[in-house]
Amino acid sequence: MVRKTASAGVLLACLLTAAPALAQVSPWTSDRPDGHAPAGVLVDFLLPKGDTYFSVRLYQEQFRGTRLGTEPFQFDDVLDFFSVAPLSLDKEIAEVEFRWGLTNWFTLAGSMPGARAEMFSATDALFLETTSGTIGDVKVRGLVDLLSMEQYRMSLTLGGTIPTGQTSRSGATPFTPSGTLPFAMQGGSGTYDILAGVTFLTQNDLASVGTQLNSIIRMFANSRGYRLGDEFEF
Repeated sequence: MVRKTASAGVLLACLLTAAPALAQVSPWTSDRPDGHAPAGVLVDFLLPKGDTYFSVRLYQEQFRGTRLGTEPFQFDDVLDFFSVAPLSLDKEIAEVEFRWGLTNWFTLAGSMPGARAEMFSATDALFLETTSGTIGDVKVRGLVDLLSMEQYRMSLTLGGTIPTGQTSRSGATPFTPSGTLPFAMQGGSGTYDILAGVTFLTQNDLASVGTQLNSIIRMFANSRGYRLGDEFEF
């Protein structure tokens, strides 16, 4: 992970250094194929006043096995301490996003995911497959322009989540045919959370490069007595 971060930093530094020296450098624009971040990156740029933007993103998440820190545990070792050992978790997620340029320096964005999850787990007596489908939490963000200088852009993102996702989804468990599923199979956090981030973009006639830091800060426990952990993405 450190090597990947360093490589991205070197590429960004090279482009920043080279951009002023290139002839015919045009102002930054999102009207190019490389003016948009990869599909998994949200709220990557602002819109001009009055413009709207709509997107649908499809992606997958896959989890395998159990670890304590960095040490992998076999499922029978997990069962020495717990009654159920998760073996795998697969999620298929579709997320819709809408942005509206209220001014040239402020864009309002909202998004909501829907997910289908499939978990395979084991006990001392049996293996079990459980599925669930649910919508997630609505995310509302404001994008504020911090820097608009020719081929450079920097924006601040502030917002929050609305707990529209379910936290009481039920299904087959090792102990009952219709019990409350684990939190990884639920639709949302069940809490109002803080969203904060910053995005930096640069572009020349040859390429675009960007970097983004996003965070989700969980403030309180939900009605079921737990809260998800804070998240930081780079």
